Amino acid sequence: MNHISRSTGMLILFCGTALPFAGCASDSKPSLFSRSDSARLTPADFAADATDSPSSDPAAPTRLGDSAASETPGATASTSAPTNRPTPAAPAPQPPAPSAMVITGEPVTIDSVVGQINGKPVIASEVLESLDGVLRADAQAAKSAADWRQSAARRIVGELRRRIVDELVLSEARRSLTPEQRQGLLQFLETIQGRLVSQQQGSSVAADELYRQQTGRGLRQEAEDIRNQELIRFEIRQRVDPRVQVSWRDVKNEYERSFETWNPPAEYTFRMIYAAADNAAGIATLSDALQAGKPFVEVAGLEANEFVRREGGKLSRKHAGPQSSGEFSPVPELNNALRSLAVGQTIGPITYAPDPARPERRRTAWVHLEQVQTPPGTSLYDAQLDISSDLTSRRRAIEEQRYLERLLKRGNVSSIESMGERLLTIATDRYAPRFRQAR
Repeated sequence: MNHISRSTGMLILFCGTALPFAGCASDSKPSLFSRSDSARLTPADFAADATDSPSSDPAAPTRLGDSAASETPGATASTSAPTNRPTPAAPAPQPPAPSAMVITGEPVTIDSVVGQINGKPVIASEVLESLDGVLRADAQAAKSAADWRQSAARRIVGELRRRIVDELVLSEARRSLTPEQRQGLLQFLETIQGRLVSQQQGSSVAADELYRQQTGRGLRQEAEDIRNQELIRFEIRQRVDPRVQVSWRDVKNEYERSFETWNPPAEYTFRMIYAAADNAAGIATLSDALQAGKPFVEVAGLEANEFVRREGGKLSRKHAGPQSSGEFSPVPELNNALRSLAVGQTIGPITYAPDPARPERRRTAWVHLEQVQTPPGTSLYDAQLDISSDLTSRRRAIEEQRYLERLLKRGNVSSIESMGERLLTIATDRYAPRFRQAR
């Protein structure tokens, strides 16, 4: 978890939760670090001595070495006699020096406490630091204020939810630890820290500097984050896993429910030709060609065929299970024939009425089974481990959600919407200032 730097903490202490670039002081109260008008520095404060610049007195010498009036009244000045240093005249009034930096425009919030999770403040810099790279990229890619707000809000809300979950679970885990477990947790922290140091050839200084460069946090903070994540996982396992049970009956029922997933249906490629029952010439042409041994697909291409002639009378169907139980056609006469076909076999002629309401419009047809492609299936024995793992994951997700809902009811958390809006405002100031007016 990210932690606010000491300098940021001092800014918040002096300036409150919203720190504008223009300073922390209000109009009615001078800033802690500002100078009053009476103490304002002017050019007069840096005026040179009279020996370095001409005096405003006309009688004063204008060059080094010139004679000056003696301090004794009536004395005559001489070039050979030593003289006292002349008293410089008061410098002429000068206009106040311009300010070193002039700040214009709206105040911009650079840090803020946007809410709290179980009494722990949620600080804008900590949340945005973990999103710095993606928010910069989103700001460059956004073509409008709406695009920026949508992408940035999605990332900010996701990070807030993660922090809320981590903090609530971590607080619950700490409360449930026994004294022995607390002592073991301290030893575990030292073990993690030692492992991180060993990765840097045993130098704790090198490890600390490396993590500060990479994450902005030191070795101890990195080790604490790893320990906290392990503690969160341990707490969830302790609270959730006992509630997740998957029996053999559950596995079997799931296999039967998703039978086609484990046993993909076979794909049947049929060919069919037909002609109107009153088209005697057409029926004779088709029948003679089949009896002469002409391939079925070629016969389907004859002009006498009225069924998808361009595709050779192709009829594709998928069916899982035995062919004898397939539903290949809504016409009973055709369906019965298609169920009984073997690969390479032809059945016909079959006379039927496609529309029972119009029995006079009858057809004469022949059907042929060209091929059956059956993808390899997976038996219940081979699929049981995958099914059990999938059911366990789904049920664990449900139980985790219930557990987190219970923690949220007991916890004290600021509104995600409120925190998200405040963070989005600060993120816009920081990463996408061109969209400030549109927010």
